Amino acid sequence: MKSAPLPLMTRNMERPALSTGAVLASILGFWLFYVIIVSLRAAVLGFEHQGELAFRRIIVTVMGIALTILLWRILSLFDEKRLGVRITAASILALPSAFLLVLINYYIFNIYDAESLLTEKEISRASSDLAAMQEIAEMTISRYFFFIAWSALYIALTFANDVRESERRAAMFAQAAQVAELRALRYQVNPHFLFNTLNSLSSLVLKDSKAEAETMILNLSNFFRSSLTG
Repeated sequence: MKSAPLPLMTRNMERPALSTGAVLASILGFWLFYVIIVSLRAAVLGFEHQGELAFRRIIVTVMGIALTILLWRILSLFDEKRLGVRITAASILALPSAFLLVLINYYIFNIYDAESLLTEKEISRASSDLAAMQEIAEMTISRYFFFIAWSALYIALTFANDVRESERRAAMFAQAAQVAELRALRYQVNPHFLFNTLNSLSSLVLKDSKAEAETMILNLSNFFRSSLTG
């Protein structure tokens, strides 16, 4: 008798990576939130040149999305590491990401065509090395927490993905154990033994040996019962 094959547990044993769609959705969601908050702030404070500010803000946002995607690709290299290692990597990698974004932001808003946005006093202050360094340092700190927040979300998503995969594997191994147990039970019932037993039982019935036939049936029943419970 040919039995059903066991599930192929050796296939796809590596933990599947978090879907690209989920990661990109988290990145776009974070940056959409950033754009909304910054735009509302600019509107509430009544900044001039709202159209020009919005255009430059879009440029910075696109660069921020690109930097976050780069951060994701680097962080994904640590997906197989322990949670502590992943958190440490995220904490370290968020800093250069924030610094690069701040440099881009500073150039877009304070250096590139500054005359169309800033007053002469603001341009003079922006040209001061000390003032520029202070502003860049302050903005880097705030953007650092932004990247850390996204990194924490990414780690949480990958951790949830790990939990789902562990549950899937546990179910797969349980199914394999059940199939193996059923296969073992089949092997316990030797076809020749069953064939000979039924022949003997048939002979007893033909001879009208009811008592012996009943005893054999009970013994056979007890055998199967012990096989199923053992």
